Amino acid sequence: MLLLQGPVGPFFDRLTHWLKGHGVATVNRVAFSGGDEWDCNASIALRFRGALVEWPMYLQYLFTTFKVDCIVLFGQARPHHAKAMVLASLLGIKVVVVEEGYFRPRYLSMELGGVNGYSSTLERYRWPMAQPAPHQAPQVNAWAQSVRMGWYAAVHYALMSWRHARFPFYLHHKNTSVVQQAMYWLRSWAKKALHYRADTSPRSQPRPRSCSIGFAFRPHVCRCAFFSESCQGWLVFSSRWQIGHVWDQTHSC
Repeated sequence: MLLLQGPVGPFFDRLTHWLKGHGVATVNRVAFSGGDEWDCNASIALRFRGALVEWPMYLQYLFTTFKVDCIVLFGQARPHHAKAMVLASLLGIKVVVVEEGYFRPRYLSMELGGVNGYSSTLERYRWPMAQPAPHQAPQVNAWAQSVRMGWYAAVHYALMSWRHARFPFYLHHKNTSVVQQAMYWLRSWAKKALHYRADTSPRSQPRPRSCSIGFAFRPHVCRCAFFSESCQGWLVFSSRWQIGHVWDQTHSC
């Protein structure tokens, strides 16, 4: 198993421990920047210091040396990841793509081969119509979580800058300006503060709506989890970067 870039913070370290605890003998991780290097503590960081054009050759060397049969990455559109997915496809190596839980807040999803427009999950799997037992969502302190994630991001990007000499050819996939990133956080906190009262008000709860022919309905909310063949089960990940529940059978939406 080979891990590429993951979410900032210790999530990929926890995933590494989980994989080793479930029978995956060798888990290696590539560090592309000082931030990746800082976040990699559960295994020895394989530092890639070359230019992007050299990446496919180095990756093929890793595939051969460590007999890699699966890679895991966060963000399929990042330049290094896009090239890795092409090479893995040519060599028949499975790719597990991790993405933020847009359909299920506070969770991450994992899909085989790609996410979003590149997802093939619905084409490859069919779920029974029976509804699964309701899953009690963990209680999350949103403020503490935001502070923790802010700290992880600040340290990651600071180390990316301070250790740039170790990775001179690395170009990040998005703007790393401290001022601009700080503005994003401030804007996010301002929106949360403005909408907190409205979101917690009893009036914000969904009510039955009447349509033109006299029937009433309630908005349907579909909660989805995703299957990962490499781990043989349904994996649900909490945004606190801790692995949640694992089921050995399919679940329906």
